[in-house]
Amino acid sequence: MDFEKNVYVVSLFDLYGALLTSKQRQCLQDYLVNDLTLSEISQNLGITRQAVNCNIKESIRILQHFEDALHLASKLNSVANVLSDNRVDQSVAYKILDILKE
Repeated sequence: MDFEKNVYVVSLFDLYGALLTSKQRQCLQDYLVNDLTLSEISQNLGITRQAVNCNIKESIRILQHFEDALHLASKLNSVANVLSDNRVDQSVAYKILDILKE
């Protein structure tokens, strides 16, 4: 996965990750955040590499489905752009973004 797509999927995971099953969350977190290989994840979870791969792809598809329906990531990005364009104090901008993520 290229860097930009990885950043995008991590942002979706940050917003919608709680809506995934625990196994989906674990696989995706290990793959995206902890940078583990499919083999390492499969060993940790006691499932096949193929199952890990399918789980990751399905989890990303689910996250994208949530974004397509709710548009939270795009709205959050728009708010961040407005805050940066208006030269709002950076600490205030972070507080606003944190509130929106809750």
